[in-house]
Amino acid sequence: MNLFYAYLSDKKTEEERIKDYILQYKQERQKFKNNNLKFLMLEDRNTLENITTKMVWEEIEDYTKEGLNPKNIVFAFFNDHKKKTFSKKEMYNLMKITEILKPLGISVGIYDYQDVYDYHKVNNAQKILMNNVNAIKQLHYSPLEKLMHAYFVVARNRYVSATEEESESISRSVYGVLNSDKMVCSGYSELLKAVVKELDDENLKVFANDVAIKDKKDKKDKKEKKVDIEFHQNNIVYIKDEKYNIDGFYYLDPTWDTSVDMETNEDLIDSVKHFLVEISQIKYVKEKNAIADFNENSGENFSLSESLAKNSSAVKKKDKFKFKNAVNLLDPTNASVSSDKADLEREFRNYRKNSNSDSILTEYLVGRKDFRDYVVLNQIEKDLKKKNSDFDVSLNNNIKKASKNIKTLNAIKDKKIIWNFLNEHSPHVAIGPIQTAMHKVFKNMYGGTKDAISALAYETLKYNIMDSKFMFDKKAKTALTECEDIK
Repeated sequence: MNLFYAYLSDKKTEEERIKDYILQYKQERQKFKNNNLKFLMLEDRNTLENITTKMVWEEIEDYTKEGLNPKNIVFAFFNDHKKKTFSKKEMYNLMKITEILKPLGISVGIYDYQDVYDYHKVNNAQKILMNNVNAIKQLHYSPLEKLMHAYFVVARNRYVSATEEESESISRSVYGVLNSDKMVCSGYSELLKAVVKELDDENLKVFANDVAIKDKKDKKDKKEKKVDIEFHQNNIVYIKDEKYNIDGFYYLDPTWDTSVDMETNEDLIDSVKHFLVEISQIKYVKEKNAIADFNENSGENFSLSESLAKNSSAVKKKDKFKFKNAVNLLDPTNASVSSDKADLEREFRNYRKNSNSDSILTEYLVGRKDFRDYVVLNQIEKDLKKKNSDFDVSLNNNIKKASKNIKTLNAIKDKKIIWNFLNEHSPHVAIGPIQTAMHKVFKNMYGGTKDAISALAYETLKYNIMDSKFMFDKKAKTALTECEDIK
């Protein structure tokens, strides 16, 4: 769906928004013969609880009086980054708004991941999501067991990209993937996040994480100067489980742990190779596997690859763009294209803006006392080094300054402080807890005798240990790569 975004919360008048829409419509009409630009009226989802059909009708009337054709209007509630389920009252209001606007040719729905999903698709997705959530809730799991069960449920989807005729959102949005057979990395990541969100466990929080990856070129091809940078989405989880003595932040990637063959659609052995990997070990994930989803399977390309290809002369041979994780934006200081750093950062920012990956991890961390203390100490250290002054004299002033900066997020503009904190709060997970949790999860998922479940868990982990040798560099020390075998 080709959309013109009219945010109803901004300060523009109806006349100004329509003027901007008409201008963009004419510009796109010159480029495309069949221009179908829709005027998207975006309300915040928080208004859905108390909005009335009368309020909506009056808003629509204001625009139609200004000459806007109702058939070109899409009325939606902005839901990026928020929980994906709605209360009965919210769903009722969405249904009633749809009933009064649909006869006029006006589309109504929930805006998520660059597309709008109508009442029926949202309702269907919510039912499927909550069926999975309720099934997990009834099993009285510990946080680790909840996460593992949810991880297996999400990973049991086949990686399939949207076609050229389809919206990319269908494979990336929770509403899209639950109403289709399409799912790519963002879909896996967002679905896992949505399931865990609904489990509502304060000791289990899942966040989206964006990754930028450089495609390694064949060293024999000396003529190849193009730098291909691809984007990928996975997850960061905070988990505290007293039963298994786990408390920390870890890396997850349900895309790379998918248990459905992408070619044959056959079920594979459940994978936990990228499950609860310590933050410090992310750098050992082999790039070859990291880029497989984009180059070898789906063939997706991002405009950044093309823009850098046009400026290949700016690429310095001595620079290497390493596998780089980011929460909100790519750190331009690590870019390989020195003269195009601004373009690189801008492109990544644009990708982040158009994706559904969130900044909730930052917000969550700011609410944690241990993180605030960590930032305060870092800020104090930086200030004292700059001033080179006496510690006791400057301490109180710097504490006040650093604490104030946290509230405005000025102290953590540099995302390195986040990753340093996560790294220091990501203790190693041994194979024992994973094996024990797997026994309980497999029992509930598959059933069978104790011996049968034990044998299944053993064979599953044995395969995972062997395959991890190919997925990680030799230096990696994860729960699986450190094992030669299990008991």
